[in-house]
Amino acid sequence: MAVTPGHIDEWAPAGVFFAVVATSQLWLAQALWRGTARRVLPAAVLSTAGLVALYVVSRTVGLPFHGEGATVSGGGHHGPLLVPGGHGNGMPVIPGSEGSSAVEAVGLLDVVCVAAEFTALALLVGLMAPAQRRSVTNLLLAVGVCGWLAWAAVRFT
Repeated sequence: MAVTPGHIDEWAPAGVFFAVVATSQLWLAQALWRGTARRVLPAAVLSTAGLVALYVVSRTVGLPFHGEGATVSGGGHHGPLLVPGGHGNGMPVIPGSEGSSAVEAVGLLDVVCVAAEFTALALLVGLMAPAQRRSVTNLLLAVGVCGWLAWAAVRFT
């Protein structure tokens, strides 16, 4: 919730996204506290893993969507990243996107939040039934390995 006002100022859809995520996580915490969240555990694991993946992508290759004010204007935390001898602001362009992407800088609050998301993910998986836990753990591991392989393929080619 703490980052919602700043993101609303930069790009309203991002601010709304953070508000919806925060509200959903508060609802999930309440459901877990009451013991009524067993049915939504798979969706909670999927959405939490998705948030971690979104964070990683936003800090490595950048997202193909963001507000116009968040790109090259110098405003917000997507300020220009000028490349000596280069063209434009140095932001990578993702094929198929309408505009450029913006790689965000890693901040202390970001690291604390992603660590909390990883902790929540581990706890949510731990609450699952043993057979389901094995399947979900294997799936998360496979997705993580594929992500690293994709990163390595792009990085070293």
